Amino acid sequence: MRAIIPIIILTVLAGFGVYFLMGNYFSEGEVIGNAIPGRYEPLSVDQNSLVRETILNSEFVSDIPKDNPISLRFYYFDGSERVWQDEFILADGQIKESGTPLIYLTMHTKYLENLENGEDLCDVVKLSKNNGELGFSSGLSETKLAWKYKSMLKHKECFGL
Repeated sequence: MRAIIPIIILTVLAGFGVYFLMGNYFSEGEVIGNAIPGRYEPLSVDQNSLVRETILNSEFVSDIPKDNPISLRFYYFDGSERVWQDEFILADGQIKESGTPLIYLTMHTKYLENLENGEDLCDVVKLSKNNGELGFSSGLSETKLAWKYKSMLKHKECFGL
């Protein structure tokens, strides 16, 4: 019985540590969900291929848990109207055909130029966040997200942490 108490204390402390490491990412930035109105226009074939190639070569994406995918969706503005573009469901180093993401990231299409210039997805996500143009949405608390995505803690710099 006495051995259980230190284990419980260590578990609680580890949870707080993960919360504080990831806390700033989940509390800043524009919150975007899938319910924002706008029209849909697919990425060009070249843009889609570029995103797919970059995603499949990214260590960042390979560490996304297979049971907890992340959605990455691109957009731009035509006047005041948001134009949604392709969505990629990422998990386990792959682009999934279906799944229910726990995190939704949105990024302006202008960052495709950075990918085209050979920048890593992690660097492009960081740039987008630093510019205040990385949308984030999730229905989970920060603590639950930190636990479900603990395999990605080594990539916290991708989010500017």
